[in-house]
Amino acid sequence: MQRIVLAYSGGLDSSVAIPWLAEKYRAEIVAVTMDLGQGTALDDVRERALAIGAVRAHVLVVLLTLGALVFILRLVRGQRLKAKYSLLWLSVGGVMLVLAIVPGLFDAIARRLGVNYQPTLFLVLAVAFLLLVVVHFSFELSRMENRIRNLAEEVTFLRHDLEDEERRNASD
Repeated sequence: MQRIVLAYSGGLDSSVAIPWLAEKYRAEIVAVTMDLGQGTALDDVRERALAIGAVRAHVLVVLLTLGALVFILRLVRGQRLKAKYSLLWLSVGGVMLVLAIVPGLFDAIARRLGVNYQPTLFLVLAVAFLLLVVVHFSFELSRMENRIRNLAEEVTFLRHDLEDEERRNASD
């Protein structure tokens, strides 16, 4: 029997999709849910998916976060990610891990800030973070561009000095 993996939110559309897909394709349905601060208890979402016909239901936040942290650590250990950048990404991964382990924490922070729909806060924070990363990389790129220009000028002067020295040696 074939298996279909469905991104399951617990809402009406994905709840109707489970029995419909199972019947239409004669397949087992695996519901996959991620905690993005929907405000719904994930245990209820999981139970609902199983009750309407999913053969399995998974919540992937902690596993995905741990996987991302392991990936970052492997990049650092393999020296494919510089230490100054790894600190940034390990910090982000650590924050995400805490939010994944304590799912109500993000909801509490959103309520404290007066945000009624938690995914909006997540999106705003993600865009702000990406903006900061882009600004940082622009700064680094500008710095590297200046360094390359200085090195190119230095090489030009050294070549000129070398050619002068070779001409002097050839005339002696």
